Amino acid sequence: MEAQTFSVREMAAVIAIGAVGGCTSPLQPMLLGALLAAHKISPEAMGHAATAEALGMVLGTALASAYIPPRRLKWLITIALAVVFTANSLTIMLGGAGIQILRGFCGLGNSVLLWLFLSMLARSDTPTRLYAAFFLTSASLIFLLSMSLSAFALDRFGPNAGYIAFLIIEIILLFVVRLAPDRYAEIQSARGAAVPPVRGLLGLFSITLYLTGVTAFWLYSVPLGSEVGIPVRSMQMIVSAATGVQIVAGLAAMTLAAKLKASHVVVFTAIGGLAAALTTMTSGNIFIWAPAILIFAFCWMFAPPFHVAFLISVDPSRRAALFVGTAQLTGFVVGPLIASAMISSSDFAPARLVTFVCYCASLTTVAIIHLTASHAPPATTNSELQS
Repeated sequence: MEAQTFSVREMAAVIAIGAVGGCTSPLQPMLLGALLAAHKISPEAMGHAATAEALGMVLGTALASAYIPPRRLKWLITIALAVVFTANSLTIMLGGAGIQILRGFCGLGNSVLLWLFLSMLARSDTPTRLYAAFFLTSASLIFLLSMSLSAFALDRFGPNAGYIAFLIIEIILLFVVRLAPDRYAEIQSARGAAVPPVRGLLGLFSITLYLTGVTAFWLYSVPLGSEVGIPVRSMQMIVSAATGVQIVAGLAAMTLAAKLKASHVVVFTAIGGLAAALTTMTSGNIFIWAPAILIFAFCWMFAPPFHVAFLISVDPSRRAALFVGTAQLTGFVVGPLIASAMISSSDFAPARLVTFVCYCASLTTVAIIHLTASHAPPATTNSELQS
């Protein structure tokens, strides 16, 4: 099908809605970490809640893509916002009880908000730039929320301050929904899409491994720092500052979208993130941890806008690119799941081991793709995607 044309107003509205739906995972160290610090949940429950929410995102996005027609979108998003609002309200009211179930339902609702953006992305002729704009918006929102929470909101309003902030944002989004498109063009071929070829599956697997490593370390970054003697408040401030670096990463990705080779970005961001995570093993000095966390956050946020172009380069049929959202969200599910199974209330170091293994496996998978390149069809360059 030909690319669908959207107005600036429609794109801005959909990016805002999708950014809210997709920003929970980066804020989990603050949201769930506050409940952990207040002894409302255990370290294991923290990991399980993060996994349940991410799993809800994966299942919801997959079901929406498979069964929901791209019509009556405004009504659909309003229902999804109601589900998220209810889950966040009950999280506040019940004080940690049933946290896994509530976060799972919140993930389902947020998945529909994110699906709205991913559906627009699938119909765009400039996916990297649109994705970069989305990540920039998401990073800005995360930065404002995390700085507000760490600077004053958690002290003034307690461990539920983050969820209270989301309630306010969700009310505002009810007005933003009016600016979004009410339908998308049908993509008839998407329903009968064949399974990606082996190289495409490997590309998807490498993305899932990368984000599994990201979330395993990021979720437990605050207790990892606290474990080596850095005050919790200081770690929260570092994480907040790291979300500001993510804004820079989003701007950089948007600017360099047509100039960098996507496969190179995938490799070097994995190497940079791995080096940053391993650096935190060398010392309990806050002046070593702070730049390491900042570098880790930059690499994390710089890579995803290039994932679509990377998948098209390894699978020019674009069948693999259809599943980029599933691959990314699966990483957000598996990371906390594996890390929570390995850590204990007195030892969070295994979370970093998960990151090391997953990053190395991701780089190995990309190397295998590269070694089989001579047998593949000519790849589509990232600059061609922007033309």
